[in-house]
Amino acid sequence: CAIRMLSSEFPDFLVSMSENASFKSCTEALTQTRVLEAVDQELVLRFFALKNRRAKFKHEVSDFLTDYMEQIANPTHPETFDYDAETAIFDKTFKCLDKALADKAFALRNKAGNDLAAGFSIYHFESVTIGLQKVIGKLDPDDEGVVAKLKETLTKAKLDPKFVKMTTGGGKNSPGPLRDRIKFIEDALADAFA
Repeated sequence: CAIRMLSSEFPDFLVSMSENASFKSCTEALTQTRVLEAVDQELVLRFFALKNRRAKFKHEVSDFLTDYMEQIANPTHPETFDYDAETAIFDKTFKCLDKALADKAFALRNKAGNDLAAGFSIYHFESVTIGLQKVIGKLDPDDEGVVAKLKETLTKAKLDPKFVKMTTGGGKNSPGPLRDRIKFIEDALADAFA
């Protein structure tokens, strides 16, 4: 509410992005309760905050997200947000992920360790969406070969025991572990789309 008093443009933008069809497909595993709690809108905010201001993240995610949202919404703050460019990046990111993995985009490895299970992991969301930005310019979501390579690369990375260790258990909500898991995905994609 306080942020809406500054300007409703950015909060309204987050709501509209949470309605994006590809985003909804990729986050289908969110429970109805979590959607009613606006977790989907928080994920959109998290995407933009980490994409644009990851270096400022210290530890407390809620404070980091609130600060980012306040600064973007505040018309007197020098932080700029190019709505058209950011919309295009968001659309392309989630269209690529939807075509490659759909509702398994942020899923964990199954117990057998040989496939992706149903479900949603915030660590996978952060790693995959932000890691993808390193190669987003090289991806064409309408190219079946590119989509197949993206699916293969992300699935292999998500099944890798090193990545599983980086994305399970507690104590991973700090800059070091966040950086490491994003870099793991960045490196896998950089090799595949060199």
